[in-house]
Amino acid sequence: MLDSMICGITQPSYLPWRGFFDLLSRCEVFVWFDDVQYTRRSWRNRNRIKDSSAVRWLSVPVHAHGHQEGLAIRDVRIDEATDWRRSHRESLHQAYRTAPHYGDCAPLLDELYADRFELLADFTIHTTTLLAQRLGIEGIRFVRSSELSVSGSGTERVVAIMQAVGAEHLVNGPTAKAYTDH
Repeated sequence: MLDSMICGITQPSYLPWRGFFDLLSRCEVFVWFDDVQYTRRSWRNRNRIKDSSAVRWLSVPVHAHGHQEGLAIRDVRIDEATDWRRSHRESLHQAYRTAPHYGDCAPLLDELYADRFELLADFTIHTTTLLAQRLGIEGIRFVRSSELSVSGSGTERVVAIMQAVGAEHLVNGPTAKAYTDH
């Protein structure tokens, strides 16, 4: 009997949570859910870091204000009016420079912020796949939902995506419970 393919599906996020990489390591195919609506003040373009004294937010500035309601994640543009990359890199350095293995990770941080991307999804997908490679997670086929020509919502859409990529099993994060009927 052949093994059935395992699929993960989630929206691209800025510096995903630790559990995401565990989820990713169990997948053979992973779908970036990039054609759903972008929501402001979400994990798509921001995340928290913690240093010895406080929790701080790192936010990738984007052009996705009021008049663009309904904008898909794949269409959100990064706002380059500020040097946010340098600021994020410095914040990460200040927060973690004394952490074990920081010296091993510092060059990766430089690499994460070196390339410029016009679109938020391109940036977050790039950084996440670089982090996954650094963690030794390889051999996964990555696909964007916007490339699959599937429709529907909720569970119906998830099933259509799984069928489009040839998967029979789904692994996903805790927020998927809100829109998926397991």
